[in-house]
Amino acid sequence: MNELREKHINPNRVVYHSMIQAFGRCGDLKTAFNLVDEMKEQKFSIDSDVFNFIIQGCISDKENGFRHALIVWRNMRRKKIIPEIYTYNLMLRCANECGLGSMEHVQDILLESVSKVEREKMIRRIEAGKKPSSS
Repeated sequence: MNELREKHINPNRVVYHSMIQAFGRCGDLKTAFNLVDEMKEQKFSIDSDVFNFIIQGCISDKENGFRHALIVWRNMRRKKIIPEIYTYNLMLRCANECGLGSMEHVQDILLESVSKVEREKMIRRIEAGKKPSSS
């Protein structure tokens, strides 16, 4: 990417898609996510193709990939982007091949997937469970 900047080449949508897909498949999710952020800065619209490329990258992370994919899915739905059948297939593949990672982070995913009211109730229950009981 730095080489493109040095040569004063501005990537177009296809180049961004290719780079996101390549970095994701090679396991460099951080760079893939940074490229998506850069696309936003360059005023490119983020469509289902971009999310599909990111989910493909999540599949390359066998330990935490499903957790990342769920977060990507949630962001996609928040932006009101309708998933394609291909997106569903990628999520199923990710669920099959990847893990959630650390159990400490699973709670965050579950809290993120419910409504705000339900989330607040769950947080109160969790905090109540963590408090030491007075005997």
